[in-house]
Amino acid sequence: MIARQKLSPLLVLVLAAAFLTPGTAAPAWGAPSGPRTLTIGMGSFPSNLSPGHAGNASLMMLFQFSEGLTRHDPSGRVIPALAESWRLIDDTTWEFKLRKGVKFHNGEPFTAQAVKFTYDRTLDTRRPYSRRSRVGFVTAVEVVDDYTVRMKTSAPFPLLAFGSYAIVIEPPGYVRQVGDEEALRKPVGTGPYRVVEWVPDRHLVLEANREYWDGRPKIDRVIFRHMPDASTRLGALRAAEVQIADKLTIDVARTMETATTTVKSVNIAAGLVNTYNLREPGPLQNLKVRQAIDHAIDRKIILQGIYRGYGAMLDGQLTVKGSIGYNPKLQATPYDVEKAKKLLAEAGYAGGLSLNYVVPLNYQIGDHEIALATEAQLKKVGI
Repeated sequence: MIARQKLSPLLVLVLAAAFLTPGTAAPAWGAPSGPRTLTIGMGSFPSNLSPGHAGNASLMMLFQFSEGLTRHDPSGRVIPALAESWRLIDDTTWEFKLRKGVKFHNGEPFTAQAVKFTYDRTLDTRRPYSRRSRVGFVTAVEVVDDYTVRMKTSAPFPLLAFGSYAIVIEPPGYVRQVGDEEALRKPVGTGPYRVVEWVPDRHLVLEANREYWDGRPKIDRVIFRHMPDASTRLGALRAAEVQIADKLTIDVARTMETATTTVKSVNIAAGLVNTYNLREPGPLQNLKVRQAIDHAIDRKIILQGIYRGYGAMLDGQLTVKGSIGYNPKLQATPYDVEKAKKLLAEAGYAGGLSLNYVVPLNYQIGDHEIALATEAQLKKVGI
C-alpha cells in the first residue's frame, strides 16, 4: 500500500479469504469421463505474467506454471521444489542440489545453467524485479555441475532458502531464442500446469502438466477469468459458471451458506495493517502519539462488525500464528480510550490533533469500511 500518514503496524486483522464453493457446481467440472475444469472468477487481473511481477493475482497464476528452488508447506516450513536439498558451505556460501529429470514445458531440460541464468537476470538492478529483495544478499551464482549450484552472499543470510521460492526459474534456451517479449506472451515454466492461452486483462487457460515431477495434477484444466464487478462474480458463482470467486464481501459469504453451498474461511499469512509515514515532521514523530493511536482503535469491534468474525486479530506483531517468526509471548495492544487521551496529553496534544489518513479502495475486502470505523474511533480521543 502507498500511504502518507497511516496508523500503527501493530494493529488490526488477519484477512479471511472466503472461497465459496457451491455444491451445485458439478456440471462445470465436465462429464465424469471428460476433463475436470476448475474456473476461478478474479476481481483483479494482471496486465502481464512477468516472473518479476509481485501482485497477488499475478503470483497466484505464476506459481501454477512456474516454480522456484524451494516452496512452503501450509505451515510456512521451507520444503524442496526444484532443489532437492541445500546446505551451508561457509558463512556466505550456500550449495543447492538440484532435482534431476525435470523439463520445462517446451522440452528444455532443467539444469544448473537455468538457475544461474535466472538469478543473474534477477540480481541485475537494471531490470525490474519486485521480489529481488527475497534473495537480495546473493552476489554471485556458480555452476558446480549440471545439478549443483553455489550461491555467494555479501553477508550471512539464513533466509536464502526461505526466500528462494519467490524466484521462479526461467528456461534460458527458450528466452534467448524467442526474446523477452514473446516469453512473456507465451510463458514457459516447470510447474504442474502449462499455459494454453493467455489474454491480458481477460483470461488465462492452463492445462495439467502430465510429466510434472511431483505427479500429474488432479484437475485437468484451470481457467482464471477476469470479472472486475463483484455482482458478476457472484452471479457466475451461483450459476456454477465458476467454482471459486475472488474478493466477495463478507455479507455475501453469509448469505451463500445454504444446504447446497459451503463457505470456507481460511486465514492467510498476511495482516491488514495501518502504517505511519515518518519521513515528514509532525505529531507522528512522537512515540506517545503513535501509542495513543494504537490504544484508540477497537480491533474487536472491527473484526466482529465488519468481518463478521471471518478472520483473527494480530497478536501485537505482523506475523500470524503458524508462520515462521511468530512469537506467542506477544499480545495485542488493549483498547483503552482513557489511556489514549492520557498519552496524547503527555505528548503535548491534550487539545487534540489532525492527521491525513490515506487508504486504498477495493484493495482488500472491507478496506473502506475499516477506514471509516478507524476514523470514528480516533475522533473519540481527539484525533
